[in-house]
Amino acid sequence: MSIRLLILASSAWLASGSAAIAQEDEETEIIDLIEVVGEAGYKATAANSATGLSIPLDQLPINLQVITADVVADFQLLSQRDALQFHAAADDKRIRGFNSGEFFRNGFIHLSDTPGYSIERIEIIRGPSAVLNGPVTPGGAVNIISKKPQIDESFGEFGTYWGFSGDDRDNRGLNVDFNLGSIGVEGDHGPLGAFRFVGGIQEDTGFGTPANNESHSVLPMLELRPTEDTVINLEYYQYRINTDRTDRPMAIELTLPGPTAGEEVPLALAYDIDPRSSWFGPDTDIDESVNDYSISIAHQFNDSVLGQIVYNRHNRDFVFGPGNRPRVDIFYRLVPDALAPPDSTNPDDYLLRRLTENLSLENNIDQATVSLAWLPDWGNGDHQLVGGVHVYDQKALLDIKRPRPAGDLGTFYFDWFDPATVSSDNLSFNQAGEDIVWSRVFMRNETVELNNVFLNYHGTFMDERLSVLLGLTQSSIEIARGDPRVQPLVMTTIADNDELLPQAGAVFRITDTFAIYGNYSESQLPDVNDPDFSTAPPVRIGEQFEAGFKFVLFDGRLDASIGYFTIEEDLQGETTRTAEADGFEIDASFAPTDNWAIILSYANADTKVKASSVPDRVGDPLVDEIPNKAAIWSVYNFDEGAASGLSIGGGLVWTDERVRPTAGAAQAIKKLNGQVLRYDAETRLDLFAKYDWDNWEVSLNLRNLTEDVNLSNNVPRVPLQGGVRADGSPYVFSGDMEVMLGVRYRY
Repeated sequence: MSIRLLILASSAWLASGSAAIAQEDEETEIIDLIEVVGEAGYKATAANSATGLSIPLDQLPINLQVITADVVADFQLLSQRDALQFHAAADDKRIRGFNSGEFFRNGFIHLSDTPGYSIERIEIIRGPSAVLNGPVTPGGAVNIISKKPQIDESFGEFGTYWGFSGDDRDNRGLNVDFNLGSIGVEGDHGPLGAFRFVGGIQEDTGFGTPANNESHSVLPMLELRPTEDTVINLEYYQYRINTDRTDRPMAIELTLPGPTAGEEVPLALAYDIDPRSSWFGPDTDIDESVNDYSISIAHQFNDSVLGQIVYNRHNRDFVFGPGNRPRVDIFYRLVPDALAPPDSTNPDDYLLRRLTENLSLENNIDQATVSLAWLPDWGNGDHQLVGGVHVYDQKALLDIKRPRPAGDLGTFYFDWFDPATVSSDNLSFNQAGEDIVWSRVFMRNETVELNNVFLNYHGTFMDERLSVLLGLTQSSIEIARGDPRVQPLVMTTIADNDELLPQAGAVFRITDTFAIYGNYSESQLPDVNDPDFSTAPPVRIGEQFEAGFKFVLFDGRLDASIGYFTIEEDLQGETTRTAEADGFEIDASFAPTDNWAIILSYANADTKVKASSVPDRVGDPLVDEIPNKAAIWSVYNFDEGAASGLSIGGGLVWTDERVRPTAGAAQAIKKLNGQVLRYDAETRLDLFAKYDWDNWEVSLNLRNLTEDVNLSNNVPRVPLQGGVRADGSPYVFSGDMEVMLGVRYRY
């Protein structure tokens, strides 16, 4: 049976969850399409995202890369953000110079993080694949595939880790994973179902980005097989995290006028104070809670037709505590002293004003896909059609409150302070000691509806030398907004757009080891990335062309691809922008021996704003551009002699000088004297060793040996925004090397 990947519509949730029901004869069992195979160690030869069809990877004209579960486990990657630093295809949400918006989880938009212990694989789909059927940006999408029940297998794992670094910072965690492969009364087709539970807790003190994070998640899953032809999956996912950012080094995000006209000087540098000192106070935190409910039903009607229904309910509550907001420039203003000259450049002539706020953001998203797959018997080739409907319905509520001194109906409460005199002390909220009351100053409802009707086709011709992929999606977006304080039941439509989105691609095998491919695709989605809703979210329209080569050498030990892409994106709304990006990518997996695996990746992206409603941005690169990124990671497994059971490996990642953004949700390029400011290039080196004996595994990880990259476990490398050194170079911190010890017990 050939290695195959399922992606029926965007319902990878079911695809990745039902491996055990696959049958050996794929000619007679379409339900076999939900089998997930093709993953061995660090190399993945199958995936669960991108096309809505069951296609061997060598027939896929889309650049799709996978970070496997082995990589996540070996490198002790504690979240998907941490893992995405290890591949050139993406960096956090940056893909091909664009922000990918939000992560997918099992094929559906997911507004939060996913702990590493619950990740089965991470799939990076590059380009605006119209046939993904959900909201996809022109750069691509990241789909996190979580662990799923396994029928006919019973196993378990208990794991713990402890890590430490400089500045008395450490982290620790505990996780559990157990699977009951047979529940209920067995029938002729096997067990009635399987149950799996994955959960854990994590605590860390934010390497590189000072923050105290405490999180936990639980993931109970149930798979049922009432008949041989029917599969039902039920899942509940809960995730909670509290981030205490009392010691976040916000001082460096503020700048003062420098001694030279047009020059900016970091606040910390100007006052010669510790940049890690707190400018927030003791009650600075973020509380986030996520609840996901999913149900999936697949049924095989006959030898050539399979139907599927998938529904996901995603609830997320986000509360920014007093004094902590993403838009730092709202909270702090440099105010000249009353007696200071109006144009003074002396830092001593300035005071800081801090406005304390409390913000809450609620998101409720319903997503569903109904699809029908047909495998007709046409000629000698394989032919597959998938059609259906995908629905995305998001409701968001933003609520902002500000404090006032009790009995005062005038201005809101501010903290006034002189950094030169309080630099070593945490600022306390309401230093004057007045009683305060909270007053609501802003409230907004927003709804986003996206409806896609799609039809996808894949076929092979010429003895499978030619593989053709065609897709067509009718996509409609409607965005409405209201103020519940004024008219609770009235919503005003602020965006309404319909697009017919095509995709066409082909792979042609010139020889058994060499192929060429090309792909054209379009996309549209609402831009819902601004948590402040400062402007109406624009509709993002993207199109892309990609072409390249795929080849296999050395008896299959080297599998590689080289591709070139060009993308154009239009933002249509209250703010408008046209941007373009072009570049190329190289990806390869190499197995010099049966025990040795090497994964290499390189990505180049050159972006430019061609037109904008903000004229000063024309000609700038995009905020999320990373001109060049390269990565190599490897593992060697000893299976003979005294070293049997030992594995050693490492990863080296180089990130080029990416652009430096301004503060705030609606970020722009940071400039000085008209010149675009960039972060320094970064190099990260990680090494690990692990040893397996009987059911035990012990591991040692050395992360960031170069001490050149900011590290954080749950929110890795958040770019510190704002200030620059006196010479105009970015002012950033480098994280210390991290040592992590881990122990696992498996049965």
